[in-house]
Amino acid sequence: MNKSNEDKCSICYNSQYGDKDGIGKMSKRMCLDNPEHPTYDERYDCWDGLTYLDCWNFIRSNETEEEWKSRVFKENTKSQS
Repeated sequence: MNKSNEDKCSICYNSQYGDKDGIGKMSKRMCLDNPEHPTYDERYDCWDGLTYLDCWNFIRSNETEEEWKSRVFKENTKSQS
């Protein structure tokens, strides 16, 4: 399967957490919602509005400890203001 960049996951494909092929820099795995994933065609359901959760799982599993601390600290600071 070779789809264009427009078909790739809009949430995580071009994120800092994956390389140009969509492979996670920490997990070394591809987001399940990426059309290039080997099981994408088997699992994809255009009526499933929750596939974005696969992307957020990909992003969270590929952030470094420093990125995690920065995100958590920033979110906690905002909620305490």
